[in-house]
Formats: sequence, structure tokens, C-alpha cells
Amino acid sequence: METIDDHLHVGDLQPLDSDLTEISGQGLSADKILYTQGVHDWTTTPLFACGRAFLSNNTVSSMRVSLGLGDLSLQNLTGWMLEDDTLTYASPTTVTSANPSWYNKGDKISCQNNGQKWWYVLGISGSVLTVTGGTNYPVENAAITTVKRSHFLNPIGFPHYFEWSGASGFNPQGFSGTPTEAHRFSILGRMLVFGVYISGTSNAITFTGTMPIDPYQGNHWCINVQDSGAYSWGHAQVIGASTVITFYKDAGTTGWTASGTKAAKGYIMYYF
Repeated sequence: METIDDHLHVGDLQPLDSDLTEISGQGLSADKILYTQGVHDWTTTPLFACGRAFLSNNTVSSMRVSLGLGDLSLQNLTGWMLEDDTLTYASPTTVTSANPSWYNKGDKISCQNNGQKWWYVLGISGSVLTVTGGTNYPVENAAITTVKRSHFLNPIGFPHYFEWSGASGFNPQGFSGTPTEAHRFSILGRMLVFGVYISGTSNAITFTGTMPIDPYQGNHWCINVQDSGAYSWGHAQVIGASTVITFYKDAGTTGWTASGTKAAKGYIMYYF
């Protein structure tokens, strides 16, 4: 009588394996996964549907979404996000972002763009971010790398203020020659805080400058002024949807003296 042994050959059998022997004794059941505790030492642990769903994520970003962590999980002790964005030069005041939904107005950016640059986000339209680094940190037509972003008020390293003087900044009108300027600004959330200091020789009855961003709505501010050597309290005005600021030597709209010293100093604050 033939037996099964009559048809078996040595090459037909799988050699005895200690791992397979160990696994076969585990009594596998639903929602369990195998793992090793040591060499040839197998056991099981539960792996339920929620765990399997999380492990199906193939990116760090999708894992954060599954856990509901949001951007807060990207913050480190310096106040900067741990995940980089990709920014590309678009114009002297704009860059394009691969992830524009990550930003709000007033956010801060740290990057390399022909050197270390620091920028505020002034606006977001589609993938385009309008940014400013004042006259200190212009946007240059060059690669933008090592991008970090922050929603925080005071992340480590970010300048306390930016300069805004000269033709590429305040660009004052109503003076002969080049007036002395020392304008600085910072942004707190969505509020611009702008310090004005300018003094020079008047050659017109008007006096205007250019602000870094237009206000949410127009407003007036009391300003200390000097007209032809005489000090008084005047005011400044910015019309909504315009970056032009106009200075007056009194509470009305009296024109300046078109000669002598013309000066203004004070603080301008508004939401944008």
C-alpha cells in the first residue's frame, strides 16, 4: 500500500523554523498584530480600526490631520513653525507660497533670500503673499530658502522694528533736498504701529509720505509739527484704501509755509 511518504522528497518540505513555530502558537484573532519581544520571541498586541487608520497615513501632515493637532503641534520653543514652506519670488513686494492657507495677515516669516530676511505678511490672495521687511529686508529676485513662519507676537530673532525711510520707504514730498528721516514700524497682529520723525526744508504748502500698508479705514492722528520754525500740534490723515499719509500744520487743512523748517514727529497706529 502506498503512503504519503512514498511521494515526498526532501525538497518538498519546508525546514523546521523556530519563528514559524512560535507564530503558530500565538492564537491569532481579530484586531491583533504580531511583534517580537526578543530573538524568536513572538507575541501579539491589539491593533484596532483607529490605529490602522492612523498608520495608513503616508505623510506627517496627514498624520497631524488624523490626530486633530493643527498648527500648534508645529511650534517649538523659539516660536517658529517646525515645518518649512516653499516660497518663490514674484515681485519686490510679493512671493508665491506652496501653502498659502498656512498664513494670516500679520504673520512673520524668516528665510534666506540673498542673506537673512525677515518679513511681515500684509495680505494673501490665492497663492500670493504680500510681504514687507521695511527698507532693511527687501524681497529680492533670488532663491528663497530655509523658510520658517510664525503666528507668535515675538518669535526668537525677529526684529523689534523695521526702518521705513528714504525714497524706497516713506518717500516724503514737500521738501527741497533730502530731509532727515527716522521712521520705524512694527506690526502687532493686524495693527500697524508707525513712528514718524522727519525734518527738512519746505518747498511746498503740502506735505505727504507713503505708509507700508493702507488702513482698514481712514483716520486722523494728532502729530507734533514744526512750520517755518514754529512748533504746534497738527494732524495726519490716511484715507482708506490708500498708503498716502497727508500732514497738516493744525487741526484743519491749512497749508504749510513753502520755506523754512518743516517737521513732524509722533506715532500713527491703525488696523489693516
